[in-house]
Amino acid sequence: MEKKRYVSKLQSVFDLADCGDLSLPRGVFGRVMFKYDEKEDLKEFTILTRDIPEDIQAKIKSLLKENIDILYSLDH
Repeated sequence: MEKKRYVSKLQSVFDLADCGDLSLPRGVFGRVMFKYDEKEDLKEFTILTRDIPEDIQAKIKSLLKENIDILYSLDH
């Protein structure tokens, strides 16, 4: 019998250590919170690191949105 697990809500906090060409000062890590809610059709990134300028935050969010891959189910 096949079992599937479905993710309907997810909240995760992670650090971006290397943001490529986003011009983060050396030693600055971008702490990011990701929220996903299937019911509300929500996929949202929030930059938690306060000393990152707004324009760089927007670039980080854009980069993340372009590369997001939500896994809706896991087969076991």
